[in-house]
Amino acid sequence: MRLAIRLLAILALMLIIQMSLVRTSPSPIVSAATFQQSEPALKVLNVRRDGKRLLVSGESFQMGAKILVNGERQKTHNDEDNPTSLLIAKKAGKHLPADAVITIQVTNSDGAQSDPFAFFTGLTLTLEDAGKPIHLKAGEQFLLMVKTDDRYDVSVTVVDESIIKKIADAGLPAGGQAIYEAQHLGQTELSVAYNPKCAKLTPPCQILTQGYQFKLIVE
Repeated sequence: MRLAIRLLAILALMLIIQMSLVRTSPSPIVSAATFQQSEPALKVLNVRRDGKRLLVSGESFQMGAKILVNGERQKTHNDEDNPTSLLIAKKAGKHLPADAVITIQVTNSDGAQSDPFAFFTGLTLTLEDAGKPIHLKAGEQFLLMVKTDDRYDVSVTVVDESIIKKIADAGLPAGGQAIYEAQHLGQTELSVAYNPKCAKLTPPCQILTQGYQFKLIVE
């Protein structure tokens, strides 16, 4: 009988100890750093000029974030409907240099700063402009931006380079092929060809080359 009582006492004591451990075990704590790691990094995804306004879209913009143009802070406000993904500098577009590649960055109120984003301030031609007459003035520049993927090589040809001439193909915004300048009055065509890389393999693939033409008129 005494042995049974002792066993019951030992079992009761073990149960009390286990319950005490459960109560005192620290609950898992999720720190603010954990949440911060899951948030998208501060990033500029696109820049657009709308008259005098400069619009910068991206990710993780804080309230009070500022737009930097070539390192200079601009008067900025967060968009009311998309405060964390769209910033607006009402008058920054008015003071941008003409036909130039500039650097856009965003700095948050906590001091974090995005990587530089290259932006061309002049005319940008994309595949949406192919087949349409493009009117230019002598001396005017434009950026050719015809994005593609790794399956293709892009080749660009200008019929008359005395009218339109390539002047730069380095340090461009992502997806840009080259910057061209209107040299003299006249008309010419710029052709873009998407050449499938697999056509060079043995045996070659059957994917066809895609072609686009831009009609350029310098007035």
